[in-house]
Amino acid sequence: SHREIVMMCCAIKAITGWHVNTAATICRERCGGQGYLAANRFGPAIAGSHSSMTAEGDNSVLMMKVAMEYIADMAAKMKPGKNLSAAVEMLRAKYTPGIVQRKGKNGSGRDIAYIHHILNLREKILFLQVAEKMRVSTKDKAAARAARFEKWSQQEQDSVQAAARAYSDKLISDICYEKIGL
Repeated sequence: SHREIVMMCCAIKAITGWHVNTAATICRERCGGQGYLAANRFGPAIAGSHSSMTAEGDNSVLMMKVAMEYIADMAAKMKPGKNLSAAVEMLRAKYTPGIVQRKGKNGSGRDIAYIHHILNLREKILFLQVAEKMRVSTKDKAAARAARFEKWSQQEQDSVQAAARAYSDKLISDICYEKIGL
Protein backbone atom coordinates (compact mmCIF):
# COMPACT_ATOMS: atom_id res chain seq x y z
CA SER A 1 0.00 0.00 0.00
CA HIS A 2 1.00 3.64 -0.39
CA ARG A 3 1.09 4.07 3.40
CA GLU A 4 3.48 1.11 3.79
CA ILE A 5 5.81 2.49 1.10
CA VAL A 6 5.91 5.90 2.80
CA MET A 7 6.68 4.26 6.14
CA MET A 8 9.43 2.12 4.64
CA CYS A 9 11.09 5.03 2.80
CA CYS A 10 11.05 7.29 5.86
CA ALA A 11 12.36 4.56 8.16
CA ILE A 12 15.10 3.40 5.79
CA LYS A 13 16.33 6.94 5.13
CA ALA A 14 16.49 7.78 8.83
CA ILE A 15 18.12 4.53 9.92
CA THR A 16 20.64 4.65 7.06
CA GLY A 17 21.66 8.24 7.88
CA TRP A 18 22.13 7.43 11.56
CA HIS A 19 24.01 4.22 10.78
CA VAL A 20 26.42 5.82 8.29
CA ASN A 21 27.13 8.62 10.78
CA THR A 22 27.83 6.17 13.59
CA ALA A 23 29.96 3.85 11.44
CA ALA A 24 32.06 6.67 9.93
CA THR A 25 32.57 8.33 13.32
CA ILE A 26 33.61 5.08 15.00
CA CYS A 27 35.99 4.25 12.14
CA ARG A 28 37.58 7.70 12.31
CA GLU A 29 37.97 7.46 16.09
CA ARG A 30 39.48 3.96 15.93
CA CYS A 31 42.05 5.11 13.39
CA GLY A 32 43.35 7.79 15.77
CA GLY A 33 45.24 10.57 14.00
CA GLN A 34 45.15 8.62 10.74
CA GLY A 35 41.38 9.02 10.75
CA TYR A 36 41.78 12.70 9.92
CA LEU A 37 43.70 12.04 6.71
CA ALA A 38 41.77 12.84 3.54
CA ALA A 39 42.89 9.53 2.00
CA ASN A 40 40.69 7.65 4.50
CA ARG A 41 37.53 9.42 3.25
CA PHE A 42 35.90 9.52 6.69
CA GLY A 43 35.30 13.28 6.41
CA PRO A 44 33.04 13.01 3.34
CA ALA A 45 31.20 10.06 4.92
CA ILE A 46 30.53 12.02 8.11
CA ALA A 47 29.56 15.15 6.18
CA GLY A 48 27.28 13.13 3.92
CA SER A 49 25.56 11.49 6.87
CA HIS A 50 25.06 14.87 8.54
CA SER A 51 23.50 16.30 5.41
CA SER A 52 21.14 13.35 5.17
CA MET A 53 20.10 13.90 8.78
CA THR A 54 19.38 17.61 8.38
CA ALA A 55 19.23 18.96 4.84
CA GLU A 56 16.78 16.40 3.51
CA GLY A 57 14.59 16.38 6.59
CA ASP A 58 15.34 15.74 10.19
CA ASN A 59 15.36 12.01 10.85
CA SER A 60 13.28 12.48 13.99
CA VAL A 61 10.58 14.11 11.89
CA LEU A 62 10.74 11.22 9.43
CA MET A 63 10.35 8.79 12.31
CA MET A 64 7.33 10.80 13.52
CA LYS A 65 5.88 10.30 10.02
CA VAL A 66 6.49 6.55 10.32
CA ALA A 67 4.65 6.49 13.64
CA MET A 68 1.80 8.67 12.35
CA GLU A 69 1.25 6.44 9.32
CA TYR A 70 1.50 3.27 11.39
CA ILE A 71 -1.08 4.49 13.90
CA ALA A 72 -3.39 5.67 11.11
CA ASP A 73 -3.13 2.22 9.54
CA MET A 74 -3.71 0.58 12.90
CA ALA A 75 -6.78 2.77 13.53
CA ALA A 76 -8.18 1.95 10.10
CA LYS A 77 -7.92 -1.78 10.88
CA MET A 78 -9.26 -1.52 14.43
CA LYS A 79 -12.91 -2.13 15.17
CA PRO A 80 -14.83 0.93 16.40
CA GLY A 81 -14.97 1.16 20.18
CA LYS A 82 -12.17 -1.37 20.79
CA ASN A 83 -10.34 -0.55 23.99
CA LEU A 84 -6.65 0.10 23.28
CA SER A 85 -5.52 -0.33 26.88
CA ALA A 86 -7.19 -3.74 26.96
CA ALA A 87 -5.34 -4.66 23.74
CA VAL A 88 -2.00 -3.59 25.26
CA GLU A 89 -2.64 -5.56 28.45
CA MET A 90 -3.75 -8.59 26.43
CA LEU A 91 -0.50 -8.55 24.45
CA ARG A 92 1.57 -8.10 27.59
CA ALA A 93 -0.25 -10.87 29.44
CA LYS A 94 -0.11 -13.22 26.48
CA TYR A 95 3.51 -12.75 25.40
CA THR A 96 5.63 -11.23 28.18
CA PRO A 97 5.62 -14.31 30.42
CA GLY A 98 6.64 -16.40 27.41
CA ILE A 99 9.52 -14.06 26.67
CA VAL A 100 10.79 -14.31 30.23
CA GLN A 101 10.29 -18.08 30.42
CA ARG A 102 11.86 -18.84 27.04
CA LYS A 103 15.10 -17.02 27.80
CA GLY A 104 17.79 -19.66 27.71
CA LYS A 105 15.35 -22.45 26.83
CA ASN A 106 13.55 -22.51 23.49
CA GLY A 107 14.47 -18.99 22.49
CA SER A 108 17.73 -17.16 22.89
CA GLY A 109 19.89 -14.45 21.40
CA ARG A 110 21.23 -17.04 18.96
CA ASP A 111 17.82 -18.13 17.68
CA ILE A 112 17.08 -15.94 14.62
CA ALA A 113 13.40 -16.88 14.51
CA TYR A 114 13.03 -16.02 18.20
CA ILE A 115 14.75 -12.63 17.77
CA HIS A 116 12.49 -11.89 14.81
CA HIS A 117 9.45 -12.82 16.92
CA ILE A 118 10.57 -10.54 19.76
CA LEU A 119 11.13 -7.60 17.38
CA ASN A 120 7.66 -8.14 15.92
CA LEU A 121 6.09 -8.26 19.38
CA ARG A 122 8.04 -5.18 20.53
CA GLU A 123 6.76 -3.18 17.56
CA LYS A 124 3.13 -4.08 18.27
CA ILE A 125 3.33 -3.38 22.00
CA LEU A 126 5.08 -0.01 21.59
CA PHE A 127 2.61 1.20 18.98
CA LEU A 128 -0.37 0.09 21.06
CA GLN A 129 1.11 2.00 24.00
CA VAL A 130 1.58 5.13 21.88
CA ALA A 131 -1.97 4.86 20.56
CA GLU A 132 -3.28 4.51 24.11
CA LYS A 133 -1.28 7.56 25.25
CA MET A 134 -2.72 9.64 22.39
CA ARG A 135 -6.28 9.12 23.57
CA VAL A 136 -7.93 12.25 24.92
CA SER A 137 -11.19 12.59 26.77
CA THR A 138 -12.98 15.57 25.32
CA LYS A 139 -15.91 15.87 22.96
CA ASP A 140 -14.68 19.11 21.38
CA LYS A 141 -12.84 18.04 18.21
CA ALA A 142 -10.60 21.13 18.07
CA ALA A 143 -9.58 20.75 21.72
CA ALA A 144 -8.96 17.01 21.18
CA ARG A 145 -6.75 17.74 18.15
CA ALA A 146 -4.77 20.33 20.12
CA ALA A 147 -4.37 17.99 23.10
CA ARG A 148 -3.30 15.12 20.86
CA PHE A 149 -0.75 17.35 19.08
CA GLU A 150 0.67 18.47 22.44
CA LYS A 151 1.00 14.86 23.58
CA TRP A 152 2.47 13.73 20.26
CA SER A 153 5.04 16.47 19.79
CA GLN A 154 5.96 17.31 23.37
CA GLN A 155 4.93 14.91 26.11
CA GLU A 156 5.28 11.52 24.41
CA GLN A 157 7.96 12.19 21.80
CA ASP A 158 10.30 9.57 23.27
CA SER A 159 7.54 6.95 23.07
CA VAL A 160 6.74 7.94 19.48
CA GLN A 161 10.41 7.72 18.46
CA ALA A 162 10.84 4.36 20.24
CA ALA A 163 7.81 2.91 18.45
CA ALA A 164 9.02 4.16 15.06
CA ARG A 165 12.47 2.73 15.78
CA ALA A 166 10.82 -0.59 16.68
CA TYR A 167 9.08 -0.55 13.28
CA SER A 168 12.43 0.16 11.60
CA ASP A 169 14.19 -2.61 13.49
CA LYS A 170 11.43 -5.04 12.58
CA LEU A 171 11.53 -3.90 8.94
CA ILE A 172 15.25 -4.64 8.80
CA SER A 173 14.64 -7.96 10.51
CA ASP A 174 11.89 -8.83 8.01
CA ILE A 175 14.18 -8.15 5.07
CA CYS A 176 17.11 -10.08 6.58
CA TYR A 177 14.84 -12.94 7.61
CA GLU A 178 13.49 -13.16 4.06
CA LYS A 179 16.96 -13.03 2.49
CA ILE A 180 18.39 -15.63 4.84
CA GLY A 181 15.53 -17.87 3.79
CA LEU A 182 14.09 -18.86 7.14
